Amino acid sequence: MTTVLLDTHGRAWAINALQLLSTRTAEVRQSTDHTLISPATVDEHAQQASLGRRRRMLAMRGWLPGAVGDRGGKVAAFATRICCRAGRADWLDRDPFDRLIAATALALEVPVVTKNRALASIPGLRCIC
Repeated sequence: MTTVLLDTHGRAWAINALQLLSTRTAEVRQSTDHTLISPATVDEHAQQASLGRRRRMLAMRGWLPGAVGDRGGKVAAFATRICCRAGRADWLDRDPFDRLIAATALALEVPVVTKNRALASIPGLRCIC
């Protein structure tokens, strides 16, 4: 059984712009049994939509609950231990969304689908780019 965690961009691209995913990422995405997204991704997408940064998302205000389940995905648990790990970690990447995504992947022991070099630099984090 294979599980991956999509970062914020990976989730947006998987929904709206498959051509932006690398060939390897698209292959992994198709072959996984379970796709997860971090609650931080849900929050980041919602903020971007409310600020008008993602026009397509803004047009589909109710998109997320259905988009996650309809596409075989699931929102990962938002646990205190994950939040604490994200906050305390001695990582160069200070972006709170990146930190929560990384801490989620590390806690669940799953790779992250990302093109984000900052995430890829986090020690111990397995990334699929």
